[in-house]
Amino acid sequence: RNPGRSFPEHLVVCGGGGAFLHPTHCFQEFKAWLGTRYACDSAFPSFQTSRMIGACLLPLFREWNWRFDVIGGGVYFLLAVSAFPMCGVLDQFDTSSPLAALRSVPIVYASVVVRIFSEAYTSLVVMIVVANIMVAFVGTPAALSPGARVLIGSLHMCAHWLAALSLLLLLELGLDLCTYHKVLGAPGKAGLWETYLATQESNFADPNGISRRLEAWTCGAYPAVLQYLFKVFDMPELMAVTRSTICQDGWGTLSRSATVLYYISNLLYFWVLCTPVVSWIFGCYLYICVNWLHVHFDEAFSALRIPHYKSFLRLHIDEKGALEIFAIGLRKIPRRWEANTAKSSSHNPNPSRWVPAAGQPGAP
Repeated sequence: RNPGRSFPEHLVVCGGGGAFLHPTHCFQEFKAWLGTRYACDSAFPSFQTSRMIGACLLPLFREWNWRFDVIGGGVYFLLAVSAFPMCGVLDQFDTSSPLAALRSVPIVYASVVVRIFSEAYTSLVVMIVVANIMVAFVGTPAALSPGARVLIGSLHMCAHWLAALSLLLLLELGLDLCTYHKVLGAPGKAGLWETYLATQESNFADPNGISRRLEAWTCGAYPAVLQYLFKVFDMPELMAVTRSTICQDGWGTLSRSATVLYYISNLLYFWVLCTPVVSWIFGCYLYICVNWLHVHFDEAFSALRIPHYKSFLRLHIDEKGALEIFAIGLRKIPRRWEANTAKSSSHNPNPSRWVPAAGQPGAP
């Protein structure tokens, strides 16, 4: 309502019939439009309720948008792939005390960053592309200057990049510790394939040479396919052995298939670590943007998929020209419906075919 005019002038914003709820607190700072100033009389849901709903992005973003894990995990892997493997990462930590080890963390991070910027190609290109996408994703709201959009997008990118490097460090530290304590990658330690061959030789004698015949009939596919399957199911050992080979002799000693298996095994484990982190960071980003920076209203509330708070308006102009607005709203809508058994009557000549099921809001 415009308080500066002697005659009533109203600006009515009603979008309560869409598929999902749109926030109302985005209009809390709304003061003017087309040169006319306005004051808000009411909103449905209220500004406070809308803000509280926006806070649900923190725990619910991943639950409602689990497909985002596929994209986010892949991007995280590409951001860190050029730093695999981190040879001797355990030696970079000062293990004299827990505090000394914590002080070593920034040094390790700095070494990874320097390596990516000085030697890497894939991770550096992906980082630049993702950073530009993040800046463009902020959009062009009138309340934000171009510099602010660049700053927000860059901070968002840095949060994801720091998380990817942290998970890379966690994975590499785990492999280095297991190798150091000879849990994985120990010289002479039998893997699944070697254990299978030893068990077969000791318990299943082959005096007729059936294994050799199968190898000849399948052109060598019989033992090769089986060996690769055992390697797939023995990924931690494969990762540790391949990592040790790379650190000692370099990438040139690996065959193409061994290199592919090494990257695939790292991708699977790294993806499992990344998926909850990338969704949580993105949910935090949307929460901060929608409640504090006043951007990403559509993206944030569409991600929540809230079907409640439906509303519509009825406008009536009486004989004197006065405008009456009737707002009809439902805070909760039913999720389950059932056939209506009620018959037509004088009060309801055309009953609805469907009514809310028992226990649902608005059930008869």
